[in-house]
Amino acid sequence: MSNWKPGSTGKQGYVGDKPSEVESYHLENIGPDGQVESAEQAFVELASINLRLALINIWSMVSALGFGFAAAIIASSLGQPNLATYFEFASRSNVSGITGAIAGLFNVGGFFGVLSTPFVSDRWGRKSSFWFASFFLLLGAGLGAGSINVTMLILARFFTGYGAWSFVVCTIVYQQELAPATRRGVLGGSVGVAVVIGYCLAAWVGVGFFFLAAKDNWRAPLVLQAACPIFTLCTIHLVPESPRWLAGKGQTDKALAVLKYVHHSKEDPGFAVARAEHFQIVQQVALDRTLPSSWLSMFTKYRRRSFAAVLVTGANMLCGTQVIANYGPLLYAALGFTAEQSLLIAAGWITLSVALSIIAASVVDKVGRVPLLVGGSVACALIWSVYTALVAEYGALTNTNLAGKRAAVAMLFVFLIGYELAACTQYLYIGEIFPTHIRVKGVALGLMMLNLMTIWITESAPTAADTIGWKYYLVFIFCCVVCAVAQFLLIPETKGIPLEEVAEIFGDAKDVAIHAKDIAVNPHTAEVVHRV
Repeated sequence: MSNWKPGSTGKQGYVGDKPSEVESYHLENIGPDGQVESAEQAFVELASINLRLALINIWSMVSALGFGFAAAIIASSLGQPNLATYFEFASRSNVSGITGAIAGLFNVGGFFGVLSTPFVSDRWGRKSSFWFASFFLLLGAGLGAGSINVTMLILARFFTGYGAWSFVVCTIVYQQELAPATRRGVLGGSVGVAVVIGYCLAAWVGVGFFFLAAKDNWRAPLVLQAACPIFTLCTIHLVPESPRWLAGKGQTDKALAVLKYVHHSKEDPGFAVARAEHFQIVQQVALDRTLPSSWLSMFTKYRRRSFAAVLVTGANMLCGTQVIANYGPLLYAALGFTAEQSLLIAAGWITLSVALSIIAASVVDKVGRVPLLVGGSVACALIWSVYTALVAEYGALTNTNLAGKRAAVAMLFVFLIGYELAACTQYLYIGEIFPTHIRVKGVALGLMMLNLMTIWITESAPTAADTIGWKYYLVFIFCCVVCAVAQFLLIPETKGIPLEEVAEIFGDAKDVAIHAKDIAVNPHTAEVVHRV
């Protein structure tokens, strides 16, 4: 990845901001007056994911990976006998309360991390929020790995959650604001892919250290939480600031330079797409400055979008995946599998989810957001139904029908097909339905819902499963069905729509400054004009 500098020129092909510096270009859609007949069509034909944009996107994915790893790694550390010995769990009467606090404080810290990120991101820039998140994740990793008592470990998980959840907000917003409209799905969907990769790495690191005979083997996985924030801090100077944030702060020349840099293409040497997009962004942020941007406005003027955000993320949690992810080994043990077998099955389960998340991210620009969200909920409901029936029939430890037990485990693997359709899409959707001036708040709102639902489900799951057994899964079946219907009826499709035009599909047409189809670029002078 080349070191990026606004407005520079050189062998990498950076260009300045003046029309005279732009080379002539050819586009088949040039009209008789020498202008592009439809910038909207140009976006479709020329917008692409070049190497620069791909590398920048991968860079931001590392932060989401850091969240996934930090969220999942504590399970393997808590499962280490040496940790229990070090903290003298055997002599404590409240071990379940302690482990619950260690696991739960991650999400409590995450709630406050998500809540505070908009202040940093909107005031000092999208890149500054990566610094902010990295600091707290490093602090949590250091405290966790160096813990000498239970209180220190609990505090460490609070700071780890604070930074890790903040990382997700940063990544979603940053990716959305750099991606071309027609490629936003695959780029924005990569957040979900990265989160799952983090979970996968944590699972296999846990397996590896489970078999490592060392007194402090529980500390090493917690040290590894520092890898992603260290990478982010060491490489953040190589990536550009969000062009939409720059435009919102009046730095329009720098915004144009960023757009030229990330949308550079041999098919578009005159930067028609970058110039047209820049024109639309500048017009839109000027209008956005006249609109409300407080937290209160999220529940008044922007209430429909806020509802859509919490519905999508809430539906994702209510499908029950956190029960499988966090308590998978317990589910497998309840079916009669040994501790070692349960650990390996859980690691295999999360590994499969990586492949499925990549498939989901690759098709979302073709299929659309709503079909994947609704289809995912429907699929989860059907698969939970089969799993529940199998557990009810063969789940008892005294039942010797091995085929029935294996079929139940297989259903948890099939479950991933439905879940990943919606999981990757949720991050994408909540990032593209809000205007630039409240986008970080909107993403934070959606993730706070995700966070609160995670706390509720993970804290209640053990008690509910012990009390009512397989009947607990009926709750998820019901929730999946209700959420599928609600999403089908209440949330609009955003596929291929520029961020600056999304307001229109939520009934706020007056909040759209200009449409892409009304923008034209002169290929000879690089002048952008608004066709009324």
